[in-house]
Amino acid sequence: MDIYRDGCLRCALPVSVDVCAALRDAPRQGMKELVVPHAGLTSILPFLDLLLLHRDLERVELQGNRLDCSSFELLLKVLLLHPKLWVLNISENPCMSSRIVAVMYQLLCRNTQLRRVQFQ
Repeated sequence: MDIYRDGCLRCALPVSVDVCAALRDAPRQGMKELVVPHAGLTSILPFLDLLLLHRDLERVELQGNRLDCSSFELLLKVLLLHPKLWVLNISENPCMSSRIVAVMYQLLCRNTQLRRVQFQ
């Protein structure tokens, strides 16, 4: 949770109470899931350090937020480093472009563990 707060401060973004609640029980090491649906997130930048630190993530669910195209592209590129990821839900976010689809294709080709992907 401190990593997320530090990321928010560094990016001059507000700290989300919903995100803090979701991360409250997350272990400092060996975090397996990042589940923050419908929290009004507009950027993935505060999560970068968290995503880079926890490369054993198995589940990422960020549906129903307001993530923009640059956040999606960055998220998907970082998730290329997560070989154990098997669930990804980024549906109900406003941006979906051909660049996003291209990076999603790379992720799907590289990660054979990925079993459930939801986006629209």
